[in-house]
Amino acid sequence: MRLNARLNFNRWMPAFFLVPVVLGLFCLNYIPSFYAFYLSFQHWNLLEAPQWVGLENYHQLLASPAFYQTIRQTAWYVGGVVIFELLFSLVIATALHRMTRGKRIFQVLAFLPYVTPAMAASLIFMWIFQPEQGLLNSSLQAVGLLKSPIAWLFTPNTALVAVMSLEVWKATGYNMLLILGALQALPKHIDEAATLDGASGLRKWWWVTLPQLMPTVVLVGMMTTIHALQAFDAIYLLTQGGPNRATTVLAYALYETAFQRFEIGQATALGFIIFTIIAVLTLMQWKMGQRKAV
Repeated sequence: MRLNARLNFNRWMPAFFLVPVVLGLFCLNYIPSFYAFYLSFQHWNLLEAPQWVGLENYHQLLASPAFYQTIRQTAWYVGGVVIFELLFSLVIATALHRMTRGKRIFQVLAFLPYVTPAMAASLIFMWIFQPEQGLLNSSLQAVGLLKSPIAWLFTPNTALVAVMSLEVWKATGYNMLLILGALQALPKHIDEAATLDGASGLRKWWWVTLPQLMPTVVLVGMMTTIHALQAFDAIYLLTQGGPNRATTVLAYALYETAFQRFEIGQATALGFIIFTIIAVLTLMQWKMGQRKAV
């Protein structure tokens, strides 16, 4: 009996260790998520009791021209950030992979922007884009490419690009490390066989190295897409959605709806729309990555 009891106890012991994790997931993740979804069907301004309105919150969002303007700006933002982050990450990772001396120093320098606090990075870029004495305008004027200063953060046509540049500068180093790790893990015999067949330089990188990197590139692309769709801190610190809502993306629109207009039900509805967009884009990128891998 004692032996059977001990065997049963040892059999169920792992379940006891899982209990805190499962409780934490339910209490801190699943239950709040289900309640937020329920709240998206109500009108609530934090002062009065929530009132059930059904699909009204979703209808108001989908019928609003401002919502589609925000969708377009988010698409431009996400597309630009993903393309340039992947491009710069691939270029820097390939260059570092081929370096023989000073590689560690340049890895640290490339990764340094990622660990820079958002406030400090925003202050740096505010100085760079400052109209009168900013680094960018001063440099362009010094080489004769610009006659008069440009208010980069206060002009609708340039503000979104300026915010995108901050995001690309901060996140490229992290993506570069992921791609560099994948490069260092590639089997060397494939590269040597390509060299023996006469492939070299950019041609070998495009037809031999890049296809082997595609699973990592797809992973980095998915992570970058998810992060870009949640962009908030750079926009809040640099432009606060302006000028004329030119830099208002979905995450910042959610903040405005919840904490400036106090429309909590509509904000949670917008949050679930963002969640749906992220899920669809991630699934599409994953399917594309599988197809390219095959």
